[in-house]
Amino acid sequence: MSSLYQKLKSKEESLAIVGLGYVGMPLAVAFSKKVNTIGFDISQEKIHAYKQGIDPTNEVGNHTIRNCSVNFTYDETKLKTAKFLVVVKNIKSIV
Repeated sequence: MSSLYQKLKSKEESLAIVGLGYVGMPLAVAFSKKVNTIGFDISQEKIHAYKQGIDPTNEVGNHTIRNCSVNFTYDETKLKTAKFLVVVKNIKSIV
């Protein structure tokens, strides 16, 4: 039986990054170089921009957005397809 790590590396399974801000976006781009990556954010406007190759947060740049393989979505049901979730929360919004 293959481990989750092996399945992620062989792209049999996906992981999801929840929250595509100044931490989540660079993390999603980095993961997408090695594994199937879902990038989730509740902001439909942000997701539409990412899908058009535009980085509204200027965290990684338009060129990087256009050339990454992140599956950007605001549809929370897509998270069910991921076997591993990374939730990134802006600590400033908690305090």
